[in-house]
Amino acid sequence: MLPFFRSRVRLYIYLPLEYNPDPEHPERPRVEISDEAHTATITEIEQYLGERFEGLNYEFVVKKRPAYGLWQGIEDKLMILHLDVTFSRKDFQWLQRVKDTTWKIRYQQFKMYAIYHRIFEL
Repeated sequence: MLPFFRSRVRLYIYLPLEYNPDPEHPERPRVEISDEAHTATITEIEQYLGERFEGLNYEFVVKKRPAYGLWQGIEDKLMILHLDVTFSRKDFQWLQRVKDTTWKIRYQQFKMYAIYHRIFEL
């Protein structure tokens, strides 16, 4: 078992703000992802984690310039969702499942990232 399970963690979920460029027409501008797509993702998170914790606190960080690093030579603009939660194996499995079956399709992504690290309470 990973040491972070059943621990209080800060979870960062990276959501793209633009769809990937059209590979057949890379010169065309990228299409912005709708607010409705982000709202649907946030609602899914709120429903899953909010029910479990009887509430949920989170924060959005939208980068004003492209994220550092490249994916196949393409810079991405990202929204980062910060969540502080008590994370279990079941939660990790839910996150993997919804990312693979819903979010990657919704955002037309090959890969999507979530990062977490343990939070120590003082």
